[in-house]
Amino acid sequence: MKIKYILFVLILSSFFTRCDLDYYPYDNIEQSQSFQSVGDIGTLVNGSYALLRGVSYGRYTVAPDLQTDLFNATSSYGNNYGIVHAWTELLATTYDIEYPWSGYYNLIANLNNVIQNHTLVTPSEEEVTAYNTYVGEAYFIRAYAYAHLINLYAKAYKSSTASTDLGVPLNLKYDIEEKLPRSTIKEVYDQIFADLGEAESKWKDIDFSKVATYKDSPSRFTKDAITALKARLYLNLEEWNNAITEAEKIITSGSYPLVTTKEALKTLWGSDKGTEIITHLVIDGSKEAPNTNAVYLNGYSSTDATYIPLYIPGKKVYELYHNDDFRKEVYFANHTLKLASGNFKNIYSLNKYPLTKEFSSTGNLLHSPILFRTAELYLIVAEAGARGTQSDLALTRLNDLRKARGLPALTGLSGDALFEEVKDERVRELLAEGTRLTDLKRWGLGFTRSEPQDESAVVKRYVDLTVEPGDDKFVWGIPSYDLNLNPNLVQNQGW
Repeated sequence: MKIKYILFVLILSSFFTRCDLDYYPYDNIEQSQSFQSVGDIGTLVNGSYALLRGVSYGRYTVAPDLQTDLFNATSSYGNNYGIVHAWTELLATTYDIEYPWSGYYNLIANLNNVIQNHTLVTPSEEEVTAYNTYVGEAYFIRAYAYAHLINLYAKAYKSSTASTDLGVPLNLKYDIEEKLPRSTIKEVYDQIFADLGEAESKWKDIDFSKVATYKDSPSRFTKDAITALKARLYLNLEEWNNAITEAEKIITSGSYPLVTTKEALKTLWGSDKGTEIITHLVIDGSKEAPNTNAVYLNGYSSTDATYIPLYIPGKKVYELYHNDDFRKEVYFANHTLKLASGNFKNIYSLNKYPLTKEFSSTGNLLHSPILFRTAELYLIVAEAGARGTQSDLALTRLNDLRKARGLPALTGLSGDALFEEVKDERVRELLAEGTRLTDLKRWGLGFTRSEPQDESAVVKRYVDLTVEPGDDKFVWGIPSYDLNLNPNLVQNQGW
């Protein structure tokens, strides 16, 4: 297959998956002419943001959470995510396993074109800032994509084996014919940090306080996003002090304070507005809608005000929230549910991504994907401090978050007892944000799925599930299609 053109206007990544194209439409730039100006680079980077919307929310965050212990499939689930939820039936041909691999690598391919060819441009003095901004964004988004790939398709990082454990292929140039082997986990993390270093270099003289905003928070990545991603990465690497250092930079800056009222928390998730959002993505509900996390509410009938959720929180998940916790009322709702097995009025559905008129006069489930926010950084400090040598700071940051959500401070905790509270707090705060599978893998834990709120509302065969620590399915399989196409790839154990 010969690719003659580079996409000028990019559509969602699913449209690019496994296509054999010799030609692209008229609204594309021929590769030999693509970098005639800084504006051409900007067009391709803007297109990468469009692709990024396609790999944010939806399957990319829903599937990893539904695979774990937090949710139960309702009688109306229609086998949506059924194989992932069942756990034991997972195969390397499972759509929900294959789909993110293709989506992230399609995004990386577009970014590689910018990174590989950006030196063809000699910007004028007036264009230097825009040029550096765009190229830095390309490096950052590639690092972000690889960070997600390594989370899903490789083991948790262990310093003793990272140099031999298989990660994912490092595709660093625009060459669709190249058949790369899997790099080691260490090599992938090294590349992620190298890309972040390139972004920092390009952005060092840029004042991001002047970057255009969308609603109340930045809609493009900035230096603060680098800091937030580094904190997340260092937590995965079990470099506790580095994780704390990066997270504390943003916490102590005061630039993104935690919201502290129920109303503000409702606005954060209902309208995607809030002081603690570091980065979320621009969406236009009529043109460039992202994936949605609609499975948690699904269909809505205005006639009788009922919902038909495909998955509902387990009983233990709901009970993890104290009545004084603002999140209990914001994250959950006691809607009337119209399910295949009957109508239910006393079951709580997840309302973290509620029906909103923000992007439609008639209402829909579209939300601007929130990629970084300060609450996660408080949890990073709490976990890193509890597992490292800074228990006092860990407890302080855990209590800061608890108090911001209406809960009293905890006292006298350290070591394992503190770590247990941190793990519960990550569930309370980050529920349905796609972090649970990675958390369990990082902690080396198995799970028993939560009992349902009402057995008659759910699919019973999925309830009695216990998964042992280190189960092979915590690491997703390399898609079979790619294994057949690329003989240099090696499959993960158990797939």
